[in-house]
Amino acid sequence: ALQTLDITSSSIKYIQYGSQEITNGTCDMGQLENLTSLSFQNCTDVVSITNLNYTASSFANMFNGCIVLANIQGTLTCTGTSVSSMFFNCKVLEHLDNLTLNLSKVTSASGAFRYCYKLKTPALKKLLDACGSSLQNIDTIAWMFYEDGVLGSATDTTRTLSKDLFENTPNITSMSNSFCATKYTTINGDCFDNLTKLNNIDACFGAMGELTTVGIGLLRNKPTLTNCYATFADCSKLANYITQPTIFEGSNAITNISQMFKNDTALKAPNGIDGMLDNLTDLTNAEYMFYNCKALVCAVPNGFFANNSRLTKLDGFFGLCSGLTQICDRLFRKELQDTN
Repeated sequence: ALQTLDITSSSIKYIQYGSQEITNGTCDMGQLENLTSLSFQNCTDVVSITNLNYTASSFANMFNGCIVLANIQGTLTCTGTSVSSMFFNCKVLEHLDNLTLNLSKVTSASGAFRYCYKLKTPALKKLLDACGSSLQNIDTIAWMFYEDGVLGSATDTTRTLSKDLFENTPNITSMSNSFCATKYTTINGDCFDNLTKLNNIDACFGAMGELTTVGIGLLRNKPTLTNCYATFADCSKLANYITQPTIFEGSNAITNISQMFKNDTALKAPNGIDGMLDNLTDLTNAEYMFYNCKALVCAVPNGFFANNSRLTKLDGFFGLCSGLTQICDRLFRKELQDTN
C-alpha cells in the first residue's frame, strides 16, 4: 500500500478513484489510509480534502499555502509536539467543522492560522481545545496583517476575547503577536485568568484597529509575566483600559513595557497614572510606552519612576502626548531629599 504522498508545491487538483465523477479541487483520501508521510504544502488548487484519516509525529506546515482550501473532512492525530504553521496562508479557510483533531501532545501552535483571513473564532478555539494542557506557544497564531480579516469582525461569532477561549490551555507561556490586526472590539479583564504561566505577550494585540475596550484586570496578578513590548501598539480606537492606574497590580516580574500603547491616540486615563509603575521593580525598558497617546489628559506626578531603579531605557515615554497637563520635575524622586 502507498505510504508516502509528497505533493508539496504541486498543481494537483483532485484525487479520485475508478469511475468516480471528477470534481476539480477535491482530494478524496479514502483509499489512502496507510500513509506514513503526507504534505499538502503549497497545493494552491486544492479546495476540499475528504476522508482524510492520518497520524503523524508533526503537522507543521501541513496545509501551509493552500490558498483556496475551504474544507477538510476526516481525522488528524498528532503524536508529536508541533502544529506550527499548519494552516498558514489558508486564505479562505473559515472553519474546521468537519475535522476531528487529536492533538493532546502538541506544545507549539505558533503561526497555525496566520494569514487565514476568513477564519472564525470557533475554529481557533477548536484547535486550542484539541491541544489542551500541553500547549505552551501560540506566537502569531492568528496574525492577520496585510489583508482585511474576519476574525473578531461583525461576521464572526463573537467580537469579544474572553477566558472561554483559553479555558483548556492553562500552560500557555508565549503569545507574542497572537492577535495582531484582528477585529475584536473588546478584551475582557478575565481573558488571561486561566493562563497561570504566561510570560510573553509582546505585540499580542497590536494593530487591532477595532479594539475599544480592555478590562482593567487583564494584566493583573500575572506573577510570571515579563514581556509586554508593544502589547497594544497601534490600537487607534482603544480608549477604555486605564480606568484606574493599577493595571499591573500583582504582576511584579514585568521587565519590558516599551511601546506598549504607542500610537493609541484615543487612550484615556480618567483617574490618572499615579503609582502605575510602583510595583515594577525589575522594569528595565519603558521606551515609547505612551508615545503619541494624544488623548491622555493627566498629570505626571513626582516620583513616577521612583521604584524603577533598574530602568535603563526611557526614550520617548511620553513623546507627542500633547494632552498632558503637568510633568513634575522629580520623576525619579518622590521627595526632594530622596537619593534615587
